[in-house]
Amino acid sequence: MESVRIIVAVEDRQERRLVVEALERANIPVLAETGNGAAACELARSLTPEVLILDIQLRSPDGFRVADVLLSLPHLSLILLAEPTGLPVLRSLALGGAAACLLKPVDPDQLGLTVLAVVCQRRQLNTLRRQADTAQRRLAERRLVERAKASLMEELRISEAEAYQRLRRLSMNSRRTLGEVAEMVLQDRSLRSLTL
Repeated sequence: MESVRIIVAVEDRQERRLVVEALERANIPVLAETGNGAAACELARSLTPEVLILDIQLRSPDGFRVADVLLSLPHLSLILLAEPTGLPVLRSLALGGAAACLLKPVDPDQLGLTVLAVVCQRRQLNTLRRQADTAQRRLAERRLVERAKASLMEELRISEAEAYQRLRRLSMNSRRTLGEVAEMVLQDRSLRSLTL
């Protein structure tokens, strides 16, 4: 797996050191670390990490408000740490979009495995989003081509195959995609004569 961009935001220095050491033992280098909620928000925005490990017991501002802010960042997966008394809050934050929630004290091996699982899920989700975007673009282009063909067929009284061939010829001659040509033909009636 390629390098993971990770930030640790744990207020207690000793706990933060233990988390960072656990990650380094799992060959997951830490991009940045802080014990301050406002700094965690700023680092998350400026460094665009994939993962932020956040102790919800942070102060200034408190970890709950920081979590709410960070959950809105699309590039970020949030792993929350809390005392067992914070379990109800963790449940609500998990429902709000946190990638994982761990109770303290955190087992170092569990932390490393959780980070790797969260990163794999995020990367798979990003791949699926890119594929969906590509499929939507292709569908939109196909709809444009179909509309342009129908327009040519109606205006020039030609078959569907002939209309498609004319669009392809114009596409090749103008060195534009078929979708771009279809959009141009739909917008500018004078281009229809160029398809001849």
